[in-house]
Amino acid sequence: MASADGRRNGFGFSHPRKSDASPTCSLQELANIFLSDADARLKPHTLKQYRADIALFLIRFKKVAADRVDPSEVSRWLHSMKVSETTKSIRLRSVSAWFGWLVKCEFLADNPIRRVTKPRTRSRGQETVVSADVHGKLIAKASPSFRHALAVLHGTGCQPGEVGTITAANFDPVNSIIRLEVHKNDHHGRARLIFVPPEVAGRLKELALCYPTGPLIRTGEGNAWTGRSITENMQKLKKSAGIKAFPMRR
Repeated sequence: MASADGRRNGFGFSHPRKSDASPTCSLQELANIFLSDADARLKPHTLKQYRADIALFLIRFKKVAADRVDPSEVSRWLHSMKVSETTKSIRLRSVSAWFGWLVKCEFLADNPIRRVTKPRTRSRGQETVVSADVHGKLIAKASPSFRHALAVLHGTGCQPGEVGTITAANFDPVNSIIRLEVHKNDHHGRARLIFVPPEVAGRLKELALCYPTGPLIRTGEGNAWTGRSITENMQKLKKSAGIKAFPMRR
């Protein structure tokens, strides 16, 4: 349905002009419109993150007009949180994505969240590197089905959520490459390439003989491993092995 002036935005619903958006729409209403649209175009995990972060923002700012949000107040809101700087950064990113969308759809003339200083985060890359010794301890304690997942994670550096998407069709045994079509790079028209070391390639070749269709890396029940199921099993395995490690990177 078109708006009073007959205009529609690019997301399938009409919206007010910049001049009359603020007095007619509360932040809660603008959040509902944004999340309704996001529900049709974002992955469930991202949508869940947005919902949670925006809900926290609204607890503090729901009575503030959208065009009156003060960047310094947002900074104080972030600083008051008893969470890590990384979590603060993620929450700020979610809110900024929302306000950026409001500007794009002409609900607002400017995104004040862009002027909020981003929390400093530190890389945990070195902390998450798994040595051969630690990897061996994990493999020794893991179930036979989880060993395949651990071997692929450690050998390729791929993400937990990618493990269950590997199939005989997207694994190239000749060039030792996994080509994943469904990935965040899709909007650039490029596939995600994962290079496989010899020991992992040999494992995948054997699994491809057992599973010519469907996922190669499966749970004991025959289902594909997911990012969540890998994380949950990893938490249990860490306690069992008595170590602190995250086999998500090489």
